[in-house]
Amino acid sequence: MGSLAGAKQADVLAALPAARATLEDTLAVMPGVSSVSHGGGSRNERQVHVRGFGRWHVPLSIDGIRVFLPADNRLDYGRFLTPDLSEIQVQKGHVPVVTGPGGMGGAINLVTRKPTQPFEGEARIGLEAGNRGDVTGKSGYPSLGTKQELWYAQLTYMYRETGGFYLSRDFTPVPQQGSGLRDNTDTEDSRLNLKLGYTPNATDEYVLSYTRQTGAKSAPYNILLPIRGIPGTGTAGTQRDWTWPEWDISSLAFYSRTEMDRGTLKTRLYYNTFDNTLSAWDDSTHSSQTVGRAFDSIYDDYSVGASVSYGTAVGAHDLTAALHFRRDIHRAASYDKARVIEADRTASSPGEPRVSTDAVNWQLAAIWTPGAGGTYHASASSRTSFPTLFHRYSTGFGRYVPNPDLKAERALNLEQGYSGDLGPVTFEGALFHSRVSDLIQSVSVGFDPNGDELAQRQNLARATYKGVELAARWQLNDRLGLMANYIHLDTSVSDPVINGARVTDIPKNKAFLRLDWQATDRLTVAPSLELYGSRGPTWI
Repeated sequence: MGSLAGAKQADVLAALPAARATLEDTLAVMPGVSSVSHGGGSRNERQVHVRGFGRWHVPLSIDGIRVFLPADNRLDYGRFLTPDLSEIQVQKGHVPVVTGPGGMGGAINLVTRKPTQPFEGEARIGLEAGNRGDVTGKSGYPSLGTKQELWYAQLTYMYRETGGFYLSRDFTPVPQQGSGLRDNTDTEDSRLNLKLGYTPNATDEYVLSYTRQTGAKSAPYNILLPIRGIPGTGTAGTQRDWTWPEWDISSLAFYSRTEMDRGTLKTRLYYNTFDNTLSAWDDSTHSSQTVGRAFDSIYDDYSVGASVSYGTAVGAHDLTAALHFRRDIHRAASYDKARVIEADRTASSPGEPRVSTDAVNWQLAAIWTPGAGGTYHASASSRTSFPTLFHRYSTGFGRYVPNPDLKAERALNLEQGYSGDLGPVTFEGALFHSRVSDLIQSVSVGFDPNGDELAQRQNLARATYKGVELAARWQLNDRLGLMANYIHLDTSVSDPVINGARVTDIPKNKAFLRLDWQATDRLTVAPSLELYGSRGPTWI
């Protein structure tokens, strides 16, 4: 229940590294996935790319229910904690259409734990240290569960607080930033998960689940530019003095799986909320809000939805039909939102422009397992990603011209690959090619009356993501194992009118290497190394 299903099996990370507590850090060990952490731009957002596709093209779900922020879907992967997960499923390229809308560049599903024993419990306490030996973070995690003949129950809670990360010892202090701990990178997060399941027989399951995450964070400043409130850095700074005292989501959900005479019926009902507060301050002291640029932007969003699917066997094949309904409500109070609400399309057409977008998605895949062993696969799919309210209407605090007529982006994803044993090594490899049409990018459209440059999000002609992905595991002996993966990714954008457009902040090469040493029956040592190639500049 709550899994990504399809012709090509999703990559599954079942043994989650205990030292990687956040989602973006955990996903970085998987082939084809790269993370953007430590800093995260002026919003201090941690991001994840799956073969080059980011959060607007790769849906994130918890137990099969999508986490979607109605206004802009600016998911911050650093706010999602992982110790209560049993596994993480990542679908790349070929995403089953029965899972619902989105999935243009992949899909990520977080599967929460279920108990397997009459009584089970676990507790963890963690400390994080910087390169000077100082404690920078602390965390705690208790978990209790019970599995009975006809029912089960699970309770997990995780808390993590960190003061940020330490700069290199070679860093030369400047007025904007001293040595040691990076200023304004502190975060505080918690995650609660309650699950109650009824299992009347070996196949049927009915589950009530509640998840709540709370988060708070600051955002670091660019240390090469003036910072208001810090003497000696200048006074003409334009950097954002922003904090997020609230970044909270919750989900109340009901799942069911019922075996019937001719097939399997699955249902999901859910109510999700997103409470977010962005506080803009007078200066870097974050102590007052008196000037025009200071405000509190408050989101009070919620989503209600349901899905039903029915699958049956037709000869040697499986046939599944699915129906999804979702209603997203965005409620906000802020200076910026007021400007968006009053945006007009033309002088003769006043009021908020309304648009309607629809799309048809398709996919096909073939898997061949010859008698000699190993599995070959090939797939093709065409998936879309709809623009959010942010893409259509946001003025970016006066820097952007709204574009309500944005079209949905569409990707044609092609992949072929192999997985199997090559001697003592378990190997996986794939060649992939994605062609995106109507790619949404920021384009300069002139200047405002003050002489500041204006931009607009527009649909460009075409983008291409292509590359090769490799992964290998080698169990050298009973106590020593080696794991490695690598991705080479080429991206390009072409448009007959706009020159210089490009996909940004995605590494061309990424490699991961880990050695697992079972030193004793109760001690495992697992050093790892992540290598990233150069990235393009980030557009915030």
